[in-house]
Amino acid sequence: MPFKSVAETAEAYERVREAGERTGRAEAGRAPLHAPSALPPEDPVIGSPAKLVERIHEFAAIGASRVHLRLIDMNDPDHLELMAAEVLPYV
Repeated sequence: MPFKSVAETAEAYERVREAGERTGRAEAGRAPLHAPSALPPEDPVIGSPAKLVERIHEFAAIGASRVHLRLIDMNDPDHLELMAAEVLPYV
């Protein structure tokens, strides 16, 4: 999930939308597909798949069109299967 809270992300999206409208570049706020970040997660979702789905929907409601989910342990296929079964169908 994002490095900032839903509220902070909503404020940033609004600033970008306003700047795009002022300059006539409405699509200017789109980030590159793979923008690297050195920041640690500041607002992670820890809990059930339902909680993750809820958080993804909160970000979608403020205009997010893409999320990146991070698996901590790439050797844990059960975690990947859980995400595939209980998160992805609902987003």
